Amino acid sequence: MSQHDEQHGAERIGPHEETVVIRRPELKESRGLMTALKDNWRSVSDAVSQRSDQFKSWLSGFRRVEEMAPNTAKKIHDETTQILQPTADVVRARKEVVFPSTEEVKTLEETKRKEQAMKDIAEAAGIIELQESDGISVETFTDSAGYRFKKNPTERENQDYVATTEHGSVIVDGMGGLANGREAAMVIGEEFMTGLKTIKTPDEKKFKAAMQVSGNSAQERMKAFAGKEITGGAMLATKVLETLPNGSKKVGVAWSGDVWAGVITPDGKADKKRETIDHSALNDIYEIRAETNSTKREALIERFAETIANNDNSPNMSFEQKKNASLSLIKNWVSKSEDEVGKLAPKLRMMMTHSINNQEKDLKIDTKVWTLAPGESLITLTDGYTDVLKLPQDIERAIKIAQQNNRPVMQVLTELYLEALNKGGVKEDNIGGTFMTVEIPELSANELEEEQDEWAEKTNPDFRIPTEGAFYDEHTQYGIKLPNTK
Repeated sequence: MSQHDEQHGAERIGPHEETVVIRRPELKESRGLMTALKDNWRSVSDAVSQRSDQFKSWLSGFRRVEEMAPNTAKKIHDETTQILQPTADVVRARKEVVFPSTEEVKTLEETKRKEQAMKDIAEAAGIIELQESDGISVETFTDSAGYRFKKNPTERENQDYVATTEHGSVIVDGMGGLANGREAAMVIGEEFMTGLKTIKTPDEKKFKAAMQVSGNSAQERMKAFAGKEITGGAMLATKVLETLPNGSKKVGVAWSGDVWAGVITPDGKADKKRETIDHSALNDIYEIRAETNSTKREALIERFAETIANNDNSPNMSFEQKKNASLSLIKNWVSKSEDEVGKLAPKLRMMMTHSINNQEKDLKIDTKVWTLAPGESLITLTDGYTDVLKLPQDIERAIKIAQQNNRPVMQVLTELYLEALNKGGVKEDNIGGTFMTVEIPELSANELEEEQDEWAEKTNPDFRIPTEGAFYDEHTQYGIKLPNTK
């Protein structure tokens, strides 16, 4: 120990015998403190050393776990897989299923509903009512199983009325809505069928008068539906008024609304000169635009505006207010170009200006009398068909298919209707109609022989029908007349 150390006092403590210098005067007092500090230092050092040994042991254990981990993990995987494999398969299968969204579910349900509806109608179309009497045959079809496109089964009802009897045919497109459309169609149908029964002569004026009376009676009965949404129907009635000597038929046609009728020639073509013009805003606009006389034109516009006002059940508006609003609307339509009117056509055609309902004041029933020659047909259709099919193309197409396959025209037409619905973008509705054909009279045996003689004389005077016992073969039945072999 140096002199300095002796003077101040010195002690070495700690694991490395660090030197702590304490001044001599304080050495005595602090010796006890130094001894305690030295002991504590050694205790802390031993503790740290012990912890270090433990840490090394832990590290060694970690290394062993790390070395064993792959084998241990595989063992655990094998054991859990064996236990949980069935559950895992179920979970995996569930994950693979793609559950549709709410919108997809709605679309799927709607598709299935329409498919079933179309299947039902196709089956119903297979049952066409066929009637033959007095030189005519009539195919009658209505979707009698009901309005199949409604989601709620209790709302599925047929709102079209179709009936054919020996007195004539009536078709009605009910428009009353779900609450009373069916009843409205039946009321109108019954009244017009009664009117057809009263017609006993071929007088065209009496036919028109009888149809007007039937319309008035139907409107009186329709008052029972007053207060409900506009209730009524578009109607078309037909009756054979007279049979001419050559077998032709004079047929009376009466209609109100947008139910359609047209004549089909023997070659399966629609005759544009013999078809009904429905009572819609579109045809009224065309009529006004075609009128060149300004006075008559103004009268047509005035009458059209009154018709719309009469059928308008808007609350809190007087008749004059409705009429003035209609006048403004009509003048706007009339002033449009052909292209603009064409774009508005679907909307305007949906706006009926006349029908048989519980609110109309000015009942309009148009009548025509057409002469149908043998082989010609008259087809009548509700707007369920005409709003979906293309006229006359689809009618002519249906007739061609029906003739080639010996099938009912109304059945084929219904199939074309379903085909159009499948393509989408068209309205779903009740369907109903009739197809009446004037039969070609059969020649009697005497008439046939006279016709054959006339034919032979004109073609070859040396040829004549073989007499009894003369040579005869199968060719004679095809009109080839063999010479007398005697």
